Amino acid sequence: MLSERERRTLREIEQQLAEEDQRFAVAMSRPLTSRASRWLRRGHDVTTVLAVLLALTCLTVTPRTTAAAGVLAALLAITAFYLRRRRFPGLPTAERRWSGRG
Repeated sequence: MLSERERRTLREIEQQLAEEDQRFAVAMSRPLTSRASRWLRRGHDVTTVLAVLLALTCLTVTPRTTAAAGVLAALLAITAFYLRRRRFPGLPTAERRWSGRG
């Protein structure tokens, strides 16, 4: 914990930075991720999970037509996973986020 003196000093530094560079202050006060990108990431995750489940279901039934659908669903899952990793490369995994290591 910071002492009252340290907190006061930190507030003074923050105020000086905000006065000197307002664009920097606005950028630092903004949340790290926007709500839209959070929904987009969740959409990628849901698509991947549903495609994997569909692929597993189609491949376990195994007639030739459903096996082909299973392969297509697996390709969809791989594509959705790849696009998510490409679009949001630096995001921590859920495991690191919850354990406090990310």
